Amino acid sequence: MNIQNEGILNAVPGDPYGYVTKDGMYAAVPYGKQYIIIHNGQQVQLCRSLDSAKKNIAKLKKNEKRRKTSV
Repeated sequence: MNIQNEGILNAVPGDPYGYVTKDGMYAAVPYGKQYIIIHNGQQVQLCRSLDSAKKNIAKLKKNEKRRKTSV
């Protein structure tokens, strides 16, 4: 989707709009100045920055793989 003049409504131009994993199972969505991690349509966690959201998503994916292999 192409958004024209996106800087007009954005108070801090250049801020990231979020993050989605390659498989599309996890997303970090902006929520004010924080980010919400969403998995399967449910809020999983609230993070202060995009970097911490990405790190937490990596941890969640790692734990999910462990649970699948141990069962």
